[in-house]
Amino acid sequence: MSMKIRWFRMKSLDRRCIAALAGKMLVDSFKPERSWGFTTHTSSADYIRGTFIEKLEIKQIIDNPIGAPIVYSRTEFRQTRFRLSTRPYNLEISNSPRSATAFFNQLCTYLNYDAEIHSPTVECLEWVKGIEKSIGRIKVTDIRLINIPLSTSAKGDFRISGVDDVRPLIKDAAGGRAYQIQSLKFVSQRLVGNLSQNGRVNLESECSATDIGLLREALLAAEGN
Repeated sequence: MSMKIRWFRMKSLDRRCIAALAGKMLVDSFKPERSWGFTTHTSSADYIRGTFIEKLEIKQIIDNPIGAPIVYSRTEFRQTRFRLSTRPYNLEISNSPRSATAFFNQLCTYLNYDAEIHSPTVECLEWVKGIEKSIGRIKVTDIRLINIPLSTSAKGDFRISGVDDVRPLIKDAAGGRAYQIQSLKFVSQRLVGNLSQNGRVNLESECSATDIGLLREALLAAEGN
């Protein structure tokens, strides 16, 4: 099973705030009769690890050529796994649905809309170097370059893909022009996944809390912290 993780920074998330959030999430624990709620797996003075659950009642109407429309109802559960911490990164979400708006809205409500939540911006090559220091040799087999100036009024994107490590090909591909790396794919014996410049990693399989921690620390180091 694949695993998607994103990290965010939050303003003023101290121990008092963590304790208050834990209390509010306990009050709003998910129950079958609720349309949303939280389950808290572990917590301490410095962090909360849990899941936000959203229950959706979905109705599908199908036209019936010989009578009244047929209505099918089903219940769908959307889950966002999260980790809130006093230390950067203050918010980590994993395997969230396509839209985690309900989770973010509820978190902002708990914080009286005084939450500044934003993604890091990172050099993907620096991030992958940090991961390499922890787990050993890595091959980068796919890189997406963006914002390459083609003229005074046009910019282009470029993708480098191969079986071997493609990092040595970047300068030639860019042709001496400025560029940004939007994302890359890395392959190692321990982890395989895609890194994005906005602090997102998509892994091809589930990984341990230890591996998540080293990905987070490598991201922090790449961002300059």
